[in-house]
Amino acid sequence: MFEFIKPIRFSGQDYNTLKQEYLQKKGLFEDESFPATVDSLACWKKICFVCTFC
Repeated sequence: MFEFIKPIRFSGQDYNTLKQEYLQKKGLFEDESFPATVDSLACWKKICFVCTFC
């Protein structure tokens, strides 16, 4: 009934490989094309009802 579809890798990134690498490093992964900044979050001033930092 359901068919498994292999996910498409973004920029050649493999989740399991990245996970193992950063677990071994005891570090956090930050994607260069999607940096962890306030601007990257789905929080805009007009509809900011969930975020407390806006």
